[in-house]
Amino acid sequence: MNEKMARALELFEKLKNVEAIATDLDGTLTENRQGYRIPVEVIEGMSLLRKAGVKIFFVSANSFPIVYGLARYLGADGAVAENGCFVSTFEGGTKRPYIVEPCKDAPRDVAKLIAERLPNLVRESWQNEFRKHDFALELIGGAHNAKDTIKEIKRILSDEGLFERIELNYSGYAVHISPKGAGKLAGLKYLLSMQGINISRVAGIGDSAMDWDFIRETGIKVAVSNADEELREKSDIITDYESGFGFAQLCKAIAEAKLVKDQR
Repeated sequence: MNEKMARALELFEKLKNVEAIATDLDGTLTENRQGYRIPVEVIEGMSLLRKAGVKIFFVSANSFPIVYGLARYLGADGAVAENGCFVSTFEGGTKRPYIVEPCKDAPRDVAKLIAERLPNLVRESWQNEFRKHDFALELIGGAHNAKDTIKEIKRILSDEGLFERIELNYSGYAVHISPKGAGKLAGLKYLLSMQGINISRVAGIGDSAMDWDFIRETGIKVAVSNADEELREKSDIITDYESGFGFAQLCKAIAEAKLVKDQR
C-alpha cells in the first residue's frame, strides 16, 4: 500500500468516527468569501449530519446574537461567538439557550481608540453595538490594505502598552480586538466539555488562517478550497469546492462514511 492510499484510509476511518463538526461561518458556510448568502447545499449538508447523529457547532468571531440566530434556525447544537467569549448550547429543544461567558474583560475602549487614531483606515463594525467582549474594526481600504493597517494598529497598541491586555486577529473580514486569552479553540473546548465530546472526534473546517486556532486540535482538519494558503497548507483535507459548497461536500463525506460503518 502506497503512502497516499494509506493516508486516505486513515482519514476515512476518522470520518467514520466523527461525533461532531465545528465550523466557521463567514467564508465557510456562505457562498463565497465576499458575501453573506448561505447556499441551500449547506442546509442539506447539515440535514445529512443530523440524520447521521453528528452534532454541529458554529465557531465564529461574529457577535453572539448573529451566531445564536443562525445556529438556532439552521439547527446547530451549539455555538461559540465573539472568538470564544460566548459559548452556548441548545439542550432538550428548549427555546432559551444555556449561555456561558468565559471572558471577563471588555476592551471596547481599545477598539474605540484605534478607530479614533486611524479614521482613514478603519471604522468600528456595526456589530460592536451588540458585542460585549470581542470588538471588530472594518478596513476602509479593503483587504488589500490589511497588512499595512494591522502594522499601524500594532504600533498604537505597543505605544499605549495594551498588548498585555488584548489579542489581535484578522479574519479576512475584520480586525478583532479580544481580551487576553480569548480564542476560538478555548471556546470550542469549553463547548465540547459541556457536551462530553473529545476534540479528537471532531472535524474542524474553516476558510481563514485565523480558523487554525480552533482547527489545529481537531481530529480532522479541513480547509475549503478557497481558504487562506496558510490554512490549506496545514489541513488534512482541502475540499474540491469553495466555501459553503466545500462544507456541504464534507458533510456528505462524513454521512457516507458513517453509513458504511453502520452497514458493517
